[in-house]
Amino acid sequence: MADFPVKSILSGRPSSLFLWFFIVGLYFIFYLLEKGHTKRALVLVVVYFSACYWQHFPLNGEVVIIDVSQGDSILIQLPKNAGTFLIDTGGTLPFEKEEWMKKRKEYSIGSSVLVPSLKARGIRQLDKVFVTHADADHMEALDELAHEIQIEEICIGMGSSQKAILSKMLMNLPEIPVKELLAGATFQYGENRLEVIYPAQKGEGGNNDSLVIRAELDGLVWLFTGDIEAAAEEALRKQNISADILKIAHHGSKTSTTDAFVKAVKPQIALISSGLNNRFGHPHPETLSTLNKNQVSILRTDENGMITYTFQKGFHFTLEKTVKFD
Repeated sequence: MADFPVKSILSGRPSSLFLWFFIVGLYFIFYLLEKGHTKRALVLVVVYFSACYWQHFPLNGEVVIIDVSQGDSILIQLPKNAGTFLIDTGGTLPFEKEEWMKKRKEYSIGSSVLVPSLKARGIRQLDKVFVTHADADHMEALDELAHEIQIEEICIGMGSSQKAILSKMLMNLPEIPVKELLAGATFQYGENRLEVIYPAQKGEGGNNDSLVIRAELDGLVWLFTGDIEAAAEEALRKQNISADILKIAHHGSKTSTTDAFVKAVKPQIALISSGLNNRFGHPHPETLSTLNKNQVSILRTDENGMITYTFQKGFHFTLEKTVKFD
């Protein structure tokens, strides 16, 4: 049975209404079987499992900044299951530890945060996973993700697989196709569009080789910037990069988000993914000052928790009330 392809049905995190349906439906299935009404019980079983499958069918799309602590992971789920994508997976940065500090079972972003977050939404498959660059806090959870969620394609920046950490990861996942991208790669899904606008040439998987993705989602323009720093931002300013919503690069480090770049993008909202009380001091005061000076509203995972934008409804957070986008 372990090899049977549909050995379990992923229902996602059930609503209160569905929990009542679950309890009452299960009771009547066994009641009908007990009374010998096998056909009626089978009909109810079909309805029951169909409800499990469809209860998280995405009628509205979502963009979710998953709170993976000091890392990046962004879920894009288009309406009516037109496409499901992940930009980075998060991960744990490797630090040397003395033997006494090592735990019997090390904490894992992939199994503890990322995979449960996706399964809670009933996600069984990702059409594309974009790995912006080869740093552990952006791609180390890819292995655990691939063992729990079906991935149709991994997209990386051209040349980034030269870095040992990403090269080894991809070798461990030989069954998943890998596509190398440069600026100009475009993915169209009805009115929604994803376009890689940087880098224009082959890199080595460092911060300034990060894939920068411009997305048109729900009538808004989003800019996802990986960990690019000032040099890459300067190169991007040569093209039209205005956007409504900017994912701040490098977790709010002062080496990114220059005043000139913010003025070129002209965002209304900035999204920052960083860990609470992280050792790097992200986001840096200089970055926050630049955003405030340009009158950009700031949403942060270290303060707001998981940040979710629901199409046609706006932003809401795990730690605060719903806020609509104006």
